[in-house]
Amino acid sequence: MLSLISVLLILYVAALHVSMAAMEIIAWTLGAMVLVLSLASNRRLIWQGLLADKFLLIALALLTFWVGVTSSWFSLGFMRWAALLVLLRVGLELAWTAKFERSLVGTWCMVLSITGLYAVLQFFTGWDFVRPDRHLVNPQGGGVFKAIGFFSMSLTFAYAIGLSTVSVSTASLNRLGRRAWPILALGTLGVLASMSRGAWLSLVICIFIYAWFRARRVFLPLVLALGLGVVALATLNDGLGSRVRDMVEMKLDNSMNTRVHLWTAYSKLFESHPLLGVGLHDGHKQLPQTYEQYGIAETFVSHAHNVYLQWLAGTGVVGLLLYLFVCLWFLIRAWNLRHSSDWGWGLFLAQVFLHFGALTENNFFDGEVNHFIVFIWALTWHLSDQTVRASQLAVTTKEN
Repeated sequence: MLSLISVLLILYVAALHVSMAAMEIIAWTLGAMVLVLSLASNRRLIWQGLLADKFLLIALALLTFWVGVTSSWFSLGFMRWAALLVLLRVGLELAWTAKFERSLVGTWCMVLSITGLYAVLQFFTGWDFVRPDRHLVNPQGGGVFKAIGFFSMSLTFAYAIGLSTVSVSTASLNRLGRRAWPILALGTLGVLASMSRGAWLSLVICIFIYAWFRARRVFLPLVLALGLGVVALATLNDGLGSRVRDMVEMKLDNSMNTRVHLWTAYSKLFESHPLLGVGLHDGHKQLPQTYEQYGIAETFVSHAHNVYLQWLAGTGVVGLLLYLFVCLWFLIRAWNLRHSSDWGWGLFLAQVFLHFGALTENNFFDGEVNHFIVFIWALTWHLSDQTVRASQLAVTTKEN
């Protein structure tokens, strides 16, 4: 059964790039197997080890409870990610070996390469081999298209491939060396092909953070190269060029104007319901009334297009603080991993990528993206605890 758990984890990583249905099926099949195997008498120590992270477990439980109190059954169902996070963490503990890690990185890089290459193809041709009859790959002018990868939406794809590229970056570079660069380049081009400006900026910020801490001598040349790249892209007479020009000139197009109206309305919802919120997934129901009440010239009804406002308006201050505690816990764990694991920088920056992008997009609430960040959190959790145990063993050995 252990070998099957390893296979399912690797298949899950592949599914994170291609199919929401596959993610759900594999994740909960894996979760059921992990639960059965880990509760066997000789495996219960794994669950006891999780109690060392009791503050995280308490925060996850309280957040789930608070969503249940303040929101609908649908929102409580959404919180199943908290249970999946724990099950994936235990699954990684059961499966992790040097051989499993090699297979994980190899599969991850292969699927990332295929996904990035497919996105580039979509960007230049508009081809969609998965759902050709639905015309989901939208033209952007000048003969280019907004890539969606294997998913149905470009924004979903942007954050999924961005999380994939950043999180596996340092681990792949340390294992594959120069062979990893074409893979990471394809992932980066995939983010670019998605035409998501929020994802573009998030990726640039991640690159700058890494360069500042790891290769400060190239930081200024990197800034200069980026500036030249932006100038070059802005000269293009197509959809990509126009988006870059709008960013440089800080123009508010229809998409950004709509977001500003949504942010204003959700802020007003929070002001009216600061403690309990209006329900995690129910804010859109009150938008028409809010638009009218505050004279907001908007008719578009949607989620908040901002993860923090979604939690704040939906579950009040308590819900947002609990969510931020969980995010900060994993950010600190990943930051501390930088010195002990070649996964550390990638896992840390992947979270930065998500959280910065969350300022303009509801990425955490997107099912495919949610699955990806939960896996990244589980991987961070497992590797962090593994490092702590290794340090404790080293101290004990030295004392003896």
